[in-house]
Amino acid sequence: MEYFEIGSLTQQIFSKEAFIKHVNKHFQGIKRNNLLTTKVPEDPVVRQMKETQYISVRVKDELNKIVGCNNVKTTTGGVTDYLRNQWGLTDKFKLLLKSRYQNIQPLLAETEYEKYIIGIEKKKKEYKKMNIPFTDTILSKVGFIELFNSNFIQIKRNKLIIKGWSKRIDHRHHAIDALTIACTEPAHIKRLNDLNKELQTWLDNHKKDILPDFEGSPTELLDEILNLDEAKQKAIFVQIEKFKSVDMPWSAFPEDAEKAIQNIIVSQKPKDKLLIQPDKKGHLQIKIRGQLHDGTLYGKSQGIETYRIPLSKLADKKIATEKTIDKIANEYLKIAIKQHLKDFENKKDEAFSAEGILVLNKKLAEKKRFNEWSRKNQKKRVGENAPHTPLTSIKIFYRDPLRVKKKKGFEEAEEVLERLIRKKAYNETLLVKTGGNYLFAVMEKDGKRVFDLISFYDATRLLKEEFNQILDKQKFDKEQVFKRYFEKENRAKFLFTLKQGDPVYMLSKDEDIITDKDSPLYESFWKDKIARSRNIYYVTKFSGNEIYFMNHIVANPIIKKKEFGSQDAYQKIEGLSIKNYCIKLKIDRLGNIEPY
Repeated sequence: MEYFEIGSLTQQIFSKEAFIKHVNKHFQGIKRNNLLTTKVPEDPVVRQMKETQYISVRVKDELNKIVGCNNVKTTTGGVTDYLRNQWGLTDKFKLLLKSRYQNIQPLLAETEYEKYIIGIEKKKKEYKKMNIPFTDTILSKVGFIELFNSNFIQIKRNKLIIKGWSKRIDHRHHAIDALTIACTEPAHIKRLNDLNKELQTWLDNHKKDILPDFEGSPTELLDEILNLDEAKQKAIFVQIEKFKSVDMPWSAFPEDAEKAIQNIIVSQKPKDKLLIQPDKKGHLQIKIRGQLHDGTLYGKSQGIETYRIPLSKLADKKIATEKTIDKIANEYLKIAIKQHLKDFENKKDEAFSAEGILVLNKKLAEKKRFNEWSRKNQKKRVGENAPHTPLTSIKIFYRDPLRVKKKKGFEEAEEVLERLIRKKAYNETLLVKTGGNYLFAVMEKDGKRVFDLISFYDATRLLKEEFNQILDKQKFDKEQVFKRYFEKENRAKFLFTLKQGDPVYMLSKDEDIITDKDSPLYESFWKDKIARSRNIYYVTKFSGNEIYFMNHIVANPIIKKKEFGSQDAYQKIEGLSIKNYCIKLKIDRLGNIEPY
């Protein structure tokens, strides 16, 4: 046992065995695992922070070259966070989002109770392993939810406290941080950096007034202050608060900021993946941003699409292993792999580990080749060894062979994947799964809206064909190409197309929307950003006839899959289908809006 001295105390350093025993006895869960870990894990958050710090330094250096060193000032996240709270912006933002938290409160209570029960069960198991009796009081569901609700929204020291609060659920927090940084002066940063030193100096100068008989270190002085009665503590903290105070940029700063925040219309950078742009010589050409199809190449077996996966993938927790095995194209290998999994007592992580796959290949090496005589006479099968080549991957069907539909008059199944067409190809039978959808078309037919879409793969092929046919490339109009396509395919009046990230306006019940630019009400209607804000949505995704939207200010759900439904997005508002009533919008970088 080793020892070292601190002042008048002699401390003991555990041996390795004694340390492990001590940790197992006194700690549980994550803390125990961290104390017993044999290597320091790489924290991705820390790594990203270091990268961000480096980028910030480099950006500052580059800006210095342009505007001069004296004109580039920097601050830190800690200073911004403190000033945002000190100037009342956090409270104003919380008030704006309070209703959102109140709406989700019952679901949050249920979620927290589920976590609480899981934690209790985990703790019971850990106590049982260590032979320690579990004596903790367990709250009932009703009791837990009542306690949760009573502490969910509170006012402490004139500050609004919301349990689980995060500014990152709303895009407007970027604007609030930008406003705080814009109002931060070098004097503010210096004051906050020197705050600890100034506070300590004040305590040293006044400790005779606070505690006349006190003798000890500054840390012990703070402990003594915390042990005083409430009235004396309050008087001291009033003095300490003066050090923390930073004057607001102007007297009505939080109120003016609140009005500005309510007027924000969030604009998203357009994400068009299919562009017509000039090259270096000024000639127009098609530019594609994104993959046209998935990287997996598909072939055919028994007339049905197949693809290969590594055997080790069957050990993946995210894969339904038994269902995947049922899709194996080779019947013999399907039976062999099913039996192999059974031999490992259905423990797929062991069965399809490197050692497990080696065992499987040894079994396949014992495969028998039977002669025709034994088959015809149905006698006991005998034969010679015909080893199967070692397996590293397996061919599986893309879809269930029993549910495959065939075209009328055709022997082969109808293809659901696209044939890969290339000028130079070693294999002309390869198929690919096309990438995501590109456009969602909104049209009108017989007084009702109808919908269609085109995949990114098909849109690129269509645009390429039309672009190559036209002689004067300057007159080429991409929008007209898709308009003609959808009108021809659906025999309907074209209204507009939507792609991911496009904004729309969804009118409220009994709302009269002004789209006529000649109307005297047009300008006032679209400039009233506070009134328009709640009805502006962005397209998040679409498939088939289904399309999903999210309000422009929402960055993240408070609870995924619950606050806005299983798709984390809306299809209906107040019982009205958004796609049936919305109009497409144009939003510039400053948040100015008008109909498309």
